Amino acid sequence: LRPSATFQIRIPFAGPNAGVLAGTYLTAKNATAGGGTDLTDSDATAQGTFGAINVTTGIAGRNTHDLDAGFARPVSVGDLVWNDANNDGLPGAGENGIPGVTVRLLDANSDQVSVTSTNASGHYSFSGLAPADYQIEVLPPLGYATSTGKNGWAKASFEPAPGPNDDRDGDDNGSDVGGAVRTAVVHLTSGSEPTNDGDGADSNRTVDVGLFRAASIGDLVWFDNDGNGTQSGSEPGVPRVSATIYDAHGAEVASAATNGSGRYVANNLIPGQYSVRFTNLPTGYLFSLRGSQASGNDSDPDPATGRTTLRAIAAGQTDTSIDAGIYIPGDGFNPTTPQSTPRAGVSGNAPKGTDPAKITIHRIGPGKARPGQKVTYEITVRVANSSSTPAFGVSLSEFLPKGLRVSPSPGNPTPSVVGSTLTWLLGDLAPGGTRTIRYVVRLNKTTKGSLVSRAVARARNAAKVSASVTTRVVRSTKAPFSIETS
Repeated sequence: LRPSATFQIRIPFAGPNAGVLAGTYLTAKNATAGGGTDLTDSDATAQGTFGAINVTTGIAGRNTHDLDAGFARPVSVGDLVWNDANNDGLPGAGENGIPGVTVRLLDANSDQVSVTSTNASGHYSFSGLAPADYQIEVLPPLGYATSTGKNGWAKASFEPAPGPNDDRDGDDNGSDVGGAVRTAVVHLTSGSEPTNDGDGADSNRTVDVGLFRAASIGDLVWFDNDGNGTQSGSEPGVPRVSATIYDAHGAEVASAATNGSGRYVANNLIPGQYSVRFTNLPTGYLFSLRGSQASGNDSDPDPATGRTTLRAIAAGQTDTSIDAGIYIPGDGFNPTTPQSTPRAGVSGNAPKGTDPAKITIHRIGPGKARPGQKVTYEITVRVANSSSTPAFGVSLSEFLPKGLRVSPSPGNPTPSVVGSTLTWLLGDLAPGGTRTIRYVVRLNKTTKGSLVSRAVARARNAAKVSASVTTRVVRSTKAPFSIETS
């Protein structure tokens, strides 16, 4: 070349003279990403069907050997968003693609590059892409959730899903990300993409996303104080009761526990028939009568087994009508015969022909106490000497006020604790028999005013009785004294 002259180098990549470069595109000029320098970067700019490099030669004898032009084949990515009706993470017979689903193409930093929608068969595609790292994000239609791979489970073999770089066609690659369903990063490289998906090595058509219409069931376990199997507004929920979900074949599908309000929910269910078994009731409590109301306010499990009958659940359905009422025996109602109100006298749990018994309650507690002090309460349950029969299934419940914390009390039966209520099961007591419970509480350091503790004794063949004691909170107790009540 002549010294000190200007030339243009032209490299065709389109048209009849493109040769092996046909179908490629010119990569970015003077790119420095990845450690690029003048010796390794591309110096050409696109001008029509060729890449051009403008050169000005130097003085005679000077050589320039750093003029390069980079070309690459564009890549593409796709493929299917389908209704994974059985939530197994794999397309199956009758599981069709979902049309009209929004699909976003993101870069490695999760910034949007492009957006499209699935076609009538549920397929999507992004083409003409520069080789790079990308992610696919699907926005599920209303009522759909990401496939997890196991009925009733939020986390299973397909949640989080396998990565999209395994080149496996026909499996779920999407995981939940705040309500959207997103793949891990897929690496797209010219000439290195899978060919088992029906296209060439510049395209990856194996990035699939399974969605299903998740159903759920719930709802409430409550203290059925009147034992009639129907909820009332004043009957509170029961926390920490276990609810196990079974399918029509008796296989365990999911489990949940009631929250502080007594409510539970099992999500991610596929269409089918399910039953619920309730366990881990507070000590001494039984299931109420099974109801038949269509309102969803009745108790559903069999009192003998704690399990409901099968309930059909449709795709996407939310059934919040599977409830359980529980009660503690001894309120005088018959748990085997529906009644609207409790009745005094003989219950169905006492031996046949049993006469009513009479029980009394006597309690002792401190008349005053300091904040932070430990104090002892004593409660005695007695069956009257005049009774001709024992009191069967005696229980004692203590309703503590706010401001007290229970300390371990050796020598007593272990009470069940639900909220601020302690319950002891004392068994049967003969005529003239007694049973005394002592327990220790500590006053909170911020406790003020007066504390009223109420005890209720019950038996299956006796009317319930109660007694209360009031402890006044003072700054000093120079002369402690006790209060006795019956």
